[in-house]
Amino acid sequence: MTPANPHTGNMNRLNALFISLLLTCLSAFGQQTAIYEEPGNRFTRALELFDRDKFAPAHKLFTDLSAQLEGTGSQMETNADFYAALCAIKLRNSDGAHLMEQFLLKHPTASKSQLAHFYLGLHYFGESKWKDALQHFSMVDPSPLNPDDLSEYQYKAGYASFMTKDNARASRYFHDIKNTNSDWGAAATYYYAHIAYTENKYETALTEFRHLQNNRNYGDAVPYYIVQILYLQQKYNELLAEAPPLLEKAEQSRKGSIAAMMADAAYKTNDYSKALLYIEQYQSLSKKPLSRSENYLLAYSAYKTGDIEKAIPAFQNAVDGKDSLSQNAMYHIGDCYLKTDQKALAQKAFYDAYKISYDQASKENSLFNYAKLSYELSSDPYNAAIIALQEYVTTYPDSPRTDEAWQYLVNLALVSKNYAAALEAMDKIKFQDIKIKTARQKVLYYSAIELFNARKYNEAIERFTRASEMNYDKSIKPMSLYWAGEASYRMGEFRPSIGWYNRFLISRGAYDLPEYPIAIYNSGYAWYKMKEYGEAITSFRKFLGNSADKDPQMIADAQLRIGDCYYITKQFADAVNWYEKVSRSGSFDADYAFFQLAMAKGVTKNFEGKTSALKQLIRQFPKSPLVDDAQYELAVTYMIMNENEEALNHFQALISQFPNSSFTSRAMLRRGLIFYNTSQNEQALQQLKQVITQYPGTPDSREALQTISNIYVEMNDVPGYLSYVQTVPFARVPMARQDSLTYLAAENQYMKGDCNNSLKGFSDYLQKNPQGIFSPSAYYYRGDCRYRQGEWALALPDFKAVAKMPRSRFTENALARASEIEYKAGNHTAALRLFERLNRLADNKDNLLESTAGMMRCYFQSGRKDSAIIAATRLMTADKVTTDLLVEAHLTIGKSALATNNLQLAEREFNITRKLTQTEAGAEAQYNLAYIATLRKDWKQAEKLAFEVINTYTLYDFWRVKSFLLLSDVYVNTDNVFQAKQTLESILENYEGEDLKQEAQQRLDKLNAAGN
Repeated sequence: MTPANPHTGNMNRLNALFISLLLTCLSAFGQQTAIYEEPGNRFTRALELFDRDKFAPAHKLFTDLSAQLEGTGSQMETNADFYAALCAIKLRNSDGAHLMEQFLLKHPTASKSQLAHFYLGLHYFGESKWKDALQHFSMVDPSPLNPDDLSEYQYKAGYASFMTKDNARASRYFHDIKNTNSDWGAAATYYYAHIAYTENKYETALTEFRHLQNNRNYGDAVPYYIVQILYLQQKYNELLAEAPPLLEKAEQSRKGSIAAMMADAAYKTNDYSKALLYIEQYQSLSKKPLSRSENYLLAYSAYKTGDIEKAIPAFQNAVDGKDSLSQNAMYHIGDCYLKTDQKALAQKAFYDAYKISYDQASKENSLFNYAKLSYELSSDPYNAAIIALQEYVTTYPDSPRTDEAWQYLVNLALVSKNYAAALEAMDKIKFQDIKIKTARQKVLYYSAIELFNARKYNEAIERFTRASEMNYDKSIKPMSLYWAGEASYRMGEFRPSIGWYNRFLISRGAYDLPEYPIAIYNSGYAWYKMKEYGEAITSFRKFLGNSADKDPQMIADAQLRIGDCYYITKQFADAVNWYEKVSRSGSFDADYAFFQLAMAKGVTKNFEGKTSALKQLIRQFPKSPLVDDAQYELAVTYMIMNENEEALNHFQALISQFPNSSFTSRAMLRRGLIFYNTSQNEQALQQLKQVITQYPGTPDSREALQTISNIYVEMNDVPGYLSYVQTVPFARVPMARQDSLTYLAAENQYMKGDCNNSLKGFSDYLQKNPQGIFSPSAYYYRGDCRYRQGEWALALPDFKAVAKMPRSRFTENALARASEIEYKAGNHTAALRLFERLNRLADNKDNLLESTAGMMRCYFQSGRKDSAIIAATRLMTADKVTTDLLVEAHLTIGKSALATNNLQLAEREFNITRKLTQTEAGAEAQYNLAYIATLRKDWKQAEKLAFEVINTYTLYDFWRVKSFLLLSDVYVNTDNVFQAKQTLESILENYEGEDLKQEAQQRLDKLNAAGN
């Protein structure tokens, strides 16, 4: 840009120094002879004219005087020569510079030689003869100059240096007068800043330009510099804050450039709405079309702000050739078409972007998208892109791009979660770089997770192990160790699980993971399961120390397990402390905490504490399955305390409130014993005979019979007893000693875990004593041995026999086993009856949970969908319901609702299911969502959801192929019969399951028969 040039001004600059020198000379001259007086007078008149800017007459007088004094060598001669030349310069006479040059030659040592150089410098400066000006300025000693002359000298010497491209010298001159109030200060500041700007000294330039923002001469030019500097310094936020007012003040010709810089600054700070505003402002100000990069900026800003229609043509204008800009523009054109559901156009754009090899990351992404769209736009489940890549590596196995092609295959397999294909592709890559090794570690880990979710724990552990042995992705190693521990634990391999957990806990980065405290917690459970209670306590206490902000349920559970460990190891005082923590909190399993607290206090003979805890349990948790246990223990404690009335009342409360409880027969027996011990024989006999009537053949009935015998003897009524026992089938007097020994021998073998030898003994005993006093346990133990040996058909009658007997300690487990066997045999009606009875009788929470789940399954399988929904809803709200059961409950409700055409409920439950799990249940739920979309004739949504099943649930071929079958229906209904046929033919060629192949063949035959 052209700098300002204030180079005019008053030339009356002879200072007092000149006049003083002149007077001195005149005084000396006056003392000479009369011949010199006249020149003196003339000199004075000439000087007066000079001072009044009368340069023409002054010039004549000085010239005449110079001629008159020629050769005298006097000071006056020197001064006359000087002023004659100076007047000529001021009059801009053509010989002015020559005269001054002659003066210097004639008087080289004169005191006025410095001034001569100064004025010659000004003269040549005025004629833009920068080198000549600098030659004379360099001869000037500036110290005698007055402030005005000095500032003019410094500025003009600086400017001349600037014009001769000697910026270093120019800066030195400008520096001394920049930011001063002299006539030259602003100009010097401007050029000083300009030089700093050209030398990339942006901070210096910015500081100096800011001083000129309000200057009338430079204020219009400065904004452009300021914006440009901020832009070059990449101070984009500062630029965007300062530029708007600067833009308003800028010259019209520069507004466009400033707007362009503001647009780029906004773009680079991700403020795309501003970027779009400014680039469009620039576009309106510019007289020429936007460049490719400017079009890209406009397009990307529009793209990011959601203005896809504006983005597409701008991206297209950015494409030219096969450079990086074209590649990125094509990629985003593809994405824009994708966002506007123009998949065919998107596919082509991604392919075009893929064909540009400038940026490999963009190339890879483009191939991903091209491959995905090729898959979606065709009916081929095996992806045209994958086929093309496989053909490439087969055809050109030695090509340097073969590994690259395998890498793309790996990535495509990863995108579709086809981990087996990914691992196969990786094995064929010759040059295994860090990316491939990292990808392999990820594939191993994610495939292991997939296997874990499918409950294939051994296979999962093998892959977790391999992933943990690789150190490329630091986050995967600790998680692989953790999940290997989880898999071992779920298989019941508790000691190996502890080893995995310990390796996880000491691995790098594990401490900051949310799984860290869970691993400690699970280690505690593993020790607990192995009955190594000291280690379990250590782990659970360590978990509590690391459990800040963790699940309160887990915290309470860990506290309970510590209490249990102390209780089992008979450290009852410590057990009490831990049970009290949970009981006071009122949190998860507080009813259990109260019960165990009571039992621990009872063991230490703190009967008041025991009864208090039991009463709190009954009062605070009236619906707890432990209430009947609490009532029984409360009554027994009162018996021990000899408070018989309290004992009788609580036993009766148990009998009345829980007639099906496993404690009911014992409560009746205890009531009879209390009556007997307090000599209330009639009441005792009535209660004890009730035990025998309702629970014949049980240990409680045998004890009742013995007590009845004692009562009759004490009443001296032996005939009465003998008469009574004739009515009791199991009361043969005496019992065969040999049969008793047969049972006890078999039981002894069973307790040792020797089922083979115990089975014969139980069978011998039951053959002779099908209703003997040991028949409940003999049937149960024999059934358990047969169950464990896999002889379920033989085990079932034994469990059913126990279930038909009066309630005993074997009843619950017998019902659980019998219902399980019937259900797995497909006998849903029989299984349902057993599950329903178990649900009514269950004291054990696990049995209660499983019976509710069993009822749900049987209702669903037998077509009672409404009942299935009710049971599933109960299951979801049950205590300790697992994630697996929650998933099954939601899926069952969804399928039941679908069967009854309640599509809204079905859709809701299927969506919940797929969010809860990635197992086969998730695949089934996702498929059903696609099926619901077809019922609503929402073909686009059906297609989308079907592809989600195909791409997400790669382990579950059944549901993937079901989804392809559904896709063929979608294509038929959208008049795309060609794709429908392609899909069906792909199933027939690649799927091995005959059931779905038959469906595919039937559909294809139907299409062919219709002439399609």
